Amino acid sequence: MNSQENIHKSDQAIRRAILIVILPIILENVFQVSANIVSTAMVGRLSSIDISAQGICFSISGVILVLVKGISIGAALYISRAYGQNDYDKSRQLFVSGLLATLLLMLVIIGVILSKSVYFFSFMTGNNSVIEIALKYIRILVIGMPFVAITSFVTAVHQGFGDTKTPMMVAVLMNIINIVLGYILIFGMGSFQGLGIYGAGIALILSQIVSGSVGVYLVFRPRGLFKLCDKETGLIQHKLKIFFSWDHVKAIYLMGLPVSVESIFWQLSAIVMSKIIFSYGQAYFAAYQLGIQAETLTELPAIGFGVAAVTLTSQAIGQKNQYLFKMYIKHLVQLSFAISVVTSLLLIVFPRFFMMVFTDQVALQSIGVSYIFVMGFIQIPQNLSRIYNGVIRSCGYKNTPMFIAGTGIWLFRIPLALCIAYVLEWNIVFIWLCIAIDQVVRFILSVTFYKAKGIDAYLQSEEQILQSSER
Repeated sequence: MNSQENIHKSDQAIRRAILIVILPIILENVFQVSANIVSTAMVGRLSSIDISAQGICFSISGVILVLVKGISIGAALYISRAYGQNDYDKSRQLFVSGLLATLLLMLVIIGVILSKSVYFFSFMTGNNSVIEIALKYIRILVIGMPFVAITSFVTAVHQGFGDTKTPMMVAVLMNIINIVLGYILIFGMGSFQGLGIYGAGIALILSQIVSGSVGVYLVFRPRGLFKLCDKETGLIQHKLKIFFSWDHVKAIYLMGLPVSVESIFWQLSAIVMSKIIFSYGQAYFAAYQLGIQAETLTELPAIGFGVAAVTLTSQAIGQKNQYLFKMYIKHLVQLSFAISVVTSLLLIVFPRFFMMVFTDQVALQSIGVSYIFVMGFIQIPQNLSRIYNGVIRSCGYKNTPMFIAGTGIWLFRIPLALCIAYVLEWNIVFIWLCIAIDQVVRFILSVTFYKAKGIDAYLQSEEQILQSSER
């Protein structure tokens, strides 16, 4: 599609083009994240000790997940630009280099987790029963981590090429495997008694292994994304060349790590917040973990919009198309706002319904309801922040979203929560309000930076992008 055709596109056509890209991304996120959600819902029928053990394990695996996700977003951004410039060889080099480096990183991280996780769990809680279960559970989870990295990169390259349906289908497969095996392995069937929480971990990693393996096949099959075409004849070459470039690794990590750090800020704050909430009692922590998963159900569309903001605006930058750049931002904000209004009302009006999905324990439901109710009021600023930060990042300001997240978390959320829990000793609801204040502050900072730089008023040239990337 050339620039002249894009200029004459109507708003309706632009919106339709966005939906074609974004709906599979949303569904892919729904199915991918629901693997953890379904597992949590099943474990929610077990004891509060099991729920707490899974929760502190997810605190560790969550840090690894956002680390890989951030790096893969950096890869997707560069792959999108290369794709927009019709440079398929560079896209392939970026994918292979980034993935191999990340798999090596995963091996190092797994070694650290296996040797040091006991210290982390002891920091989180003094309950020996929770620690004992968590140590066994985390040994299961680490098996799937390399495959999580593979799936993230496969998703990144497909989205960079504009193919959002394939990651969605892979996520569907992963979700089905996790649900079916999860139920059987947790609760048992026939003469098989079930493995409880350990069955949940085994089901999850098996689904991750299948997802990663299928993803690699789809990318490298003879007629996959990386088929090599002769420039003169146009014939497909079936020889696969493996490229590895430290320059590409450096570029991906310099762009992706700030994304990871931004999310890791949240994960680390979640660890500190978990420690604070544990001080109120084990039941409060278990309810908090379930409440987070319930809230995640309504966040999935917004996560999709954040990914789309990076992918679509990066493609527009690669094409140097000012019109598409501005229209993508306009319609992404409008659509996200409309969806956020709906999800906000759902959380505010039906908080108990969401908790009932994840646990049948009335005491945990009552605690979690207050958390979900408060989170309902911050859906709009929280979700719009993802779009603004995605656009800011695609324009080369890679560190800005990280600093914004750090400001909200470490200058507002954590200090306020510590004061409320240990100095003022107020009710747990005020802890939820600290989380809400953090999200509002981040939204204000993102919009302020976006407006101050006039990002929607111009399309940066490649030279300007390069210069801003050095900041």
